Amino acid sequence: MKCIRQDCKNEAEISSVYGILPCRACQKKEEQIKPKRKFEFANLSKAHRIQAQRDKHEKDILQPFIRNKINPDFAHAYPELAHDYYKKEELEKL
Repeated sequence: MKCIRQDCKNEAEISSVYGILPCRACQKKEEQIKPKRKFEFANLSKAHRIQAQRDKHEKDILQPFIRNKINPDFAHAYPELAHDYYKKEELEKL
């Protein structure tokens, strides 16, 4: 199998863990291109960035019902859509 890089014609590496990888030459080029880490704990800053994105977009996955019961978090997060999913009596209880 050929390397997965577009302009490369070498043989790709096949890993039992990661599947098909670029050839050794492409991997070495990528290692040389990578910038040096500015921080000793680069993974920690990435974890904080990912957590910030989760916090920012957490309401995107709220569902109107949970186990056939009203989800009050959905009603509070999307008051403009609540009347489409719930009856007036149900909204008054919230």
